Parts: sequence; structure tokens; C-alpha cells
Amino acid sequence: MDYRRWFDDSGMLYAYDLEEHQGRDAVVQIEKAWGGEVTGEKGRKSKKPIVKFVGLDKTLALNKTNGKTIARMYGKDGSKWAGCWVALYVTTVDYDGETRDCIRIRPNKPDVQRPAQNGKRAPKQEVDIESMIAAYGGCDDMEMFDALESDRKAAWAAIGSADKPRVKDAATQAHKRILDAENAAAMKATVPDAPEHPEPAGATLP
Repeated sequence: MDYRRWFDDSGMLYAYDLEEHQGRDAVVQIEKAWGGEVTGEKGRKSKKPIVKFVGLDKTLALNKTNGKTIARMYGKDGSKWAGCWVALYVTTVDYDGETRDCIRIRPNKPDVQRPAQNGKRAPKQEVDIESMIAAYGGCDDMEMFDALESDRKAAWAAIGSADKPRVKDAATQAHKRILDAENAAAMKATVPDAPEHPEPAGATLP
């Protein structure tokens, strides 16, 4: 048995479970989703959305980024995600000072919804431009933005020349919006609170 499985919950899906795809997306259909509890490092428990995929025994615990991605595609009501298709892929993330493999979900709805049959090659996956732009429009943190940028770069060659400026503009606006929000929060944290009872204009202290 792969030694890495000794560290993790055997019932959960991890990045190394997708190694057989060799860098390709794993296109899967959601069977059901529900709220559950997972045990993390040092035995810490936390509540997470859990997703079960058709044909897979293991389930995926959604982090905020993946949860937001599915919500942008199919709505926030997790009870209605059953039957929807998503594309899973492996990337890396910096966590607690080290680089770790992780599973991410594409913001575009995959058009490839069936594996190849009878030895025939599956049709080429196309990019859902509107879903990608909508994902940028709802992006509100840098972690999700980095994931979207990774997807954009991977799909760039498949995006038509007429749509590339639209996607790039959506990415630029999302990046500016996040930076502006971060700068505003930083400035607010450094500005001292105003006195509860400010002196009226023209008043002089005794």
C-alpha cells in the first residue's frame, strides 16, 4: 500500500488518487453532496461540504475554493448538485511553509461528459467561456484567483480569439478588485479609531 495513505482518511479523495490521470482532468459526475465532518492534522475536526462522485468509492471534502467554484457553476444549493459534471485536476498550494499537492475543480463546465467507448477517442473538451467569466466575477480572494488563473493558462489555447480579450479583462478586474479590498482592509487596520465624542468645530480646550 502507498505509504501516503497511512497519513490520511482512507475514505477521502486526495491528490495522489488522481495520479493515474497523468496530468489530465478527471471528469466526474456528482452523485450527491452533504454537510459532514473531517479530521485534519493533529486530530482537529472541522465541518466541510462532502461530495460523492458516481463510480468512485472515495468522497471529496470541499475547501472554500472548490466549494465556490461548484457554486458558481451550478448554484449554492448543494442538494441540487447531484447529476452535475465537474473536472478535477491536481495542482500545488503553499501551506504552512511548504508546497503541497491538492485537488482543484475547473471553473468551466466540461463538455466531455462521457469516457471514450468502443475504443473511440472522446471528443475534445471545450471551454465554457461564460462560466469562466462568471467565476472571475464572483472571485473574492487571492487563493481562488490563483486557481482560476491556473485554469485560464491551461485552457488558453482552446479559447477563441474573440473571447480571449473578454476573459483577460475579467481576470484583470478580479485581480484589481481583490487588491483594492486588501489595501482598504490594511488601511482600516492602521487608522486609529475616531474619538467617541469629538470636539465641535471651533471649540478650544480649557
